[in-house]
Amino acid sequence: MGNTLRKLYFVNNWKQPFETTLIDLKYHTPNHDAIWKDLTYTTSIEEADYFVLLEGLSSELKGKIDLSRTILIRLEPSWVKSIDNELIQNLFYNMSYDTDFGTAMWWTFTPFNVFNSMPYQKSKHTSCLISSKTMTEGHRVRLEFFKRYLVDKLIDLGFGEDKEYARRLSKEYLVISRLGVIEYFLIVEDLFRFTKSQGVLCHTRGSVNGSLVAFLLGLGVVDPILHGILFERFLSPARLLTGRSDIDIDCDFEAEFRGEAIAYLRRKYGESSVCQVGSYNRLQLRAGIKDMARIEHETSG
Repeated sequence: MGNTLRKLYFVNNWKQPFETTLIDLKYHTPNHDAIWKDLTYTTSIEEADYFVLLEGLSSELKGKIDLSRTILIRLEPSWVKSIDNELIQNLFYNMSYDTDFGTAMWWTFTPFNVFNSMPYQKSKHTSCLISSKTMTEGHRVRLEFFKRYLVDKLIDLGFGEDKEYARRLSKEYLVISRLGVIEYFLIVEDLFRFTKSQGVLCHTRGSVNGSLVAFLLGLGVVDPILHGILFERFLSPARLLTGRSDIDIDCDFEAEFRGEAIAYLRRKYGESSVCQVGSYNRLQLRAGIKDMARIEHETSG
């Protein structure tokens, strides 16, 4: 290897010093300190030997970096994780495909790859790099599997010949896929799968129960067609015109499990992809006194 330092360009850095980022990377690739000593970084795209993709590729950088020299790490991008959803992977492995698109774990960056010959056509046991064409095709195929799973589930429930269910599924899938939120549904499904595997009660609430897709994924127990619940209360096709894709699925867990659920998401999708949102309320004097009295009564009694 000599004393040559390999220059890394961090794409969409986490707004923190390089040294801090390096510590984060070393945490996810332990026992390789000797290799990391031969790495440095550059802020110049032209000088970079390799690019490390920490987050999604921004539009202004598309076409400016060489994707054949781009490394994905375990933390990002989140959509790579979501398409490794167990539902999709089960279908993926049960089908015969000539191209090996790999999984998120196969695309994980380790510093050993920096000193390899850097073949970017990913194979199962060598480089973590993958060509943009292969990655894009793998993503497309997985989304097709998602659609296939929904159709198969509809048949399993005995609605395969029901035109109303077929029309509703087609409409919902069109909206969800065009808004680009399929991955979001898969992430929520993955969380529910983990929660149920721990024997913890979990349910969705609110407008998401108007989604047949959510029902087929096991996110709720309410059949929206049987109970006449509108999908548009959850996701309106009008959003396709505005381009808005900010949706949310309200989930309820047992209170004691909340911390474990958050920890699971952080482990799988990375610290930078998970945050908590708090809300603050201002109380009028009378309401404030009543609340304080209630709290005092509960703690003392």
